[in-house]
Amino acid sequence: MKFCNVKVLAFVLIASVFGTQSTLAQAAEPAYCSLRTFLSREVSLDQVRGLTNARMFQLGRARLTGVAVGSSDARILAALAAKHQATASEGYCTWYLNKGDDSAEEAFNHQYVSNPMFMLSSRAASEYWRALGANFDPRSPLSFLSCIERHGYVAMGCNGMKHRGPSVVGMLLAFSGCTPEHASEIVNHVWGLNGVRASVRHAILEHAYHAGNANPAIRTRFARVFSAQ
Repeated sequence: MKFCNVKVLAFVLIASVFGTQSTLAQAAEPAYCSLRTFLSREVSLDQVRGLTNARMFQLGRARLTGVAVGSSDARILAALAAKHQATASEGYCTWYLNKGDDSAEEAFNHQYVSNPMFMLSSRAASEYWRALGANFDPRSPLSFLSCIERHGYVAMGCNGMKHRGPSVVGMLLAFSGCTPEHASEIVNHVWGLNGVRASVRHAILEHAYHAGNANPAIRTRFARVFSAQ
């Protein structure tokens, strides 16, 4: 009987510790990781013609834009970026994640990734990080971080902003400190899954989240810009 009580006590203590750690982890998340808070920071693009499936959010002193780059007018996208002093030499701080649109491939940072709708979780997570991980490294001449720190602007998307694009926006949020669960909740709500399995998108975001854990100084720089008053 005593042995059983000891086991029960140990279980309660372990559960308490892990529960506390979970609470602390959630408390450490930036405020914008809350779906309600994130949505409250949307910037209307209703007056901007020529963009497809575009949503812009003001996170601190940076504007994060997800847009169907390949289905939008490249000139309009470039002009939107230029308002934030992003230049042609920087690909207008806009990433094109699909292929097939020559104007987008030429004007923006073209980095193709496969459609996650047709991928297994492990392959999707590794391929997306292998293809895009350097964009989180401030030592790169051009990166997501350099764009938000220099210009307060970054945009990204594929041809429809349904599969690849939302996944990469989620990677950015997860690397900056949002849990994979909250980052997934945000991008799935804003742009939908559209046939991508939830477990596959979660795996992509989880990989980025762990990369952020392994690089706390870089994560802090992202979160500082996105959280600035």
